[in-house]
Amino acid sequence: MCGLEVLPGVHWVKGIRCNVYVVVGERGLTLVDAGMPRRAKGILAYIERELGRAPGDIGTIVLTHSHTDHVGGAMQLRAATGARLVAHAMEAEYIEGRRRKPLPKGPIKVVLVLTWPLVRSRPFQVDTKVGEGDEVAGMRVLHVPGHTEGSIALFNPVRRVLFSGDALLYSEDEGAHVSKAMTKDPERARASIERLKALDLDWLLPGHGTPIGPGASAMLRRR
Repeated sequence: MCGLEVLPGVHWVKGIRCNVYVVVGERGLTLVDAGMPRRAKGILAYIERELGRAPGDIGTIVLTHSHTDHVGGAMQLRAATGARLVAHAMEAEYIEGRRRKPLPKGPIKVVLVLTWPLVRSRPFQVDTKVGEGDEVAGMRVLHVPGHTEGSIALFNPVRRVLFSGDALLYSEDEGAHVSKAMTKDPERARASIERLKALDLDWLLPGHGTPIGPGASAMLRRR
């Protein structure tokens, strides 16, 4: 598994379908998202090799939403680390299997149905359920619905860093956007994007694609 330190104390682990971030804090390590099923060993190997830290140093794993590419490795990571799993209270209903996840739109729906037995993640319990304004590892929770009902972002106003999950992606061609096929409510998603664009950001760390910064706000507002 490859990765790099994007800014001091924040590592970007690549190669696991979604971006997983490792945040180094005074009380241990926090993961933002857990990647696809069967990729946990790569995440742990990166932490041991590049940070010189043990799996037990991971105290918290924040799940920005319930899609499999973000939660698939959560159970394996929790088993290896003892970390608590954190998600929005609304999204926990899907993660815990109390509600069925809605299927995506368009051709990807067929692909997902055919490959689901290979990539699905079993329901599991969320340890801590959060909502708007709560704090996790020194970061403020922002409820940014649209991509999913309980999507969250994590904002550090001191360092001006935003972990946006899939609520705000960025590319040169599309600017700030969300996945059209995988987004449940496009209108609410656009409202959440505008809210996040209004933040004073130095770094945008999205769930997919390349981290944006320094000067993330200026780049986002150009489009």
